[in-house]
Amino acid sequence: MTEKKITCCGIRPLIYCISREEGDPYLIHNYDGAVEFPPVTRCFILPFQGQGEYRSYEVKSKEPFQIYISADEMEVTVSADKEETVSQLAWKEFDGPPHSDVMGNSIELDFENGDIFRDTYYHFYWETLLPSVVERTRAKSYSNSDGYVVSTLQKGAYAGTYPDVDHEFQIKGRLAVADELDLAVVRRMMELQLKLMAEDPEQAFRDPCAIQPSGAREYHVRRNSLDNSENAEMFLVTGNIEIIESACFYYAAVKDDDWLRGHIEGLENSLSLVESCIDRQGRLWSDVYYEDQVIKDGRECMAQALAARAFEIMAGLEAVLKRDKQEAHYRAVSGLLKGVLVQALPTGFWDASKMRFIDWVDRNSVSHDHIHLLANELPALFHYTNPDQEQGVDRLMEACFEEFQRFPSFVSARISDYTESEIGSGGPYDLCAAGR
Repeated sequence: MTEKKITCCGIRPLIYCISREEGDPYLIHNYDGAVEFPPVTRCFILPFQGQGEYRSYEVKSKEPFQIYISADEMEVTVSADKEETVSQLAWKEFDGPPHSDVMGNSIELDFENGDIFRDTYYHFYWETLLPSVVERTRAKSYSNSDGYVVSTLQKGAYAGTYPDVDHEFQIKGRLAVADELDLAVVRRMMELQLKLMAEDPEQAFRDPCAIQPSGAREYHVRRNSLDNSENAEMFLVTGNIEIIESACFYYAAVKDDDWLRGHIEGLENSLSLVESCIDRQGRLWSDVYYEDQVIKDGRECMAQALAARAFEIMAGLEAVLKRDKQEAHYRAVSGLLKGVLVQALPTGFWDASKMRFIDWVDRNSVSHDHIHLLANELPALFHYTNPDQEQGVDRLMEACFEEFQRFPSFVSARISDYTESEIGSGGPYDLCAAGR
């Protein structure tokens, strides 16, 4: 056994490498504590929780080698059975995080300040995006490990994985990266969601808000308003709608017909829950969609628009597999949803007197309008609006542009108008703004 050692300037080292099981890439890292690394042909070494100025390293070889961390966690040893393997190790040193992803792919951005954007991206990638994948580290002993990602690196906070909400943000970000590892993580995240829906104890195909390290699943999360006058279910249909778009983006990236064919029934079951919440007029009673601490017990413009789009996307996925009957069904449901969406109050969401879409209508038929960004931009973005509505939305976007940039904003222009019956008991917290 021959070896080579490296010290990280007296700073605890953080190791990232890829393990392959049946050809599938899995990320292994010691962010969450001690771990036994498998033999690898490439690894990356960074200072633990490195920020600002620091040095990092890439080590690779044609032959597998082993990585060890010293007992005092200050030194990394690379070893191999063959002396020539160690002697032929290729070492690369970087100022700051590695200038590649964990698979070794690098990017160059040929535009003004592209190098600044690239460096910022690599800091986010190595210091936030990668350590949130805990399938084979923190979650290796969990009852559900594959597809397990965390929403925060803060210890003890939000330890679970959140299929109903945070998976959406994670999946879109990882599909934008689109390296082999992230595509595999996205696939496993979606398959975890579909598994949890299939195992819903009520057989309603609900996507749970969270799955905790213990294996406990939170299919129902309800919150009271600050004044305890209102109560609503959080994310009743959110994840069931989101996963359709996620599956579409994933398929567009990999063009795997076998994967789509093998999971099309699960995707159909996901939308069956959404269909069960649509009344005979074509209005979706969605409870709260996305926004974590706004009590919206009723029907939402944003949710109706996203649902109409999801059924439209699902029709496209059915068309890929030449399932004509199913395609026609989903196009019909999408048409029903989008038709009602743009109708005037009280049937739809358009307020002709103010020339904008209102946010939501509660179960007492009271409309709530705080000039919501997504309630207005989504119908126009999806081309569901008529010319007069589109012009009204354009004027609204221009008039409220500065307010829509605030954070946290509830993505509404009139935050101060929210009453204690509309804000949840946990206080203001906005997943929409966080996701942006």
